[in-house]
Amino acid sequence: MLRKKQYNSKANVSYLIYQQANLMKYTITTIK
Repeated sequence: MLRKKQYNSKANVSYLIYQQANLMKYTITTIK
């Protein structure tokens, strides 16, 4: 149970970073 929770949080973190990168890319493209 604990291991599964750890894995989920790790996946969430990478997903958040991925979304953040996409947001930055989108913002940079819009500013240009």
